[in-house]
Amino acid sequence: MKKQRFTEEQIIAVLKEQEAGAKAAKALEDENAKLKKLLDCRANTAKALRMLLDTITALQSANDHALDS
Repeated sequence: MKKQRFTEEQIIAVLKEQEAGAKAAKALEDENAKLKKLLDCRANTAKALRMLLDTITALQSANDHALDS
């Protein structure tokens, strides 16, 4: 019979390390998804604020023209 290259304890240790790595990869994937969602939300908020600023600027300009008349 051929001698085993690894002991049962070594095999179990490697399997546990792989399982822990898979859990870490899943956690990292979840965090990346959360970060993407946050960045998308920030981008949408920036767009909305820019539109609000443009509206305020236009209203101020219209108000200034009305006062000059």
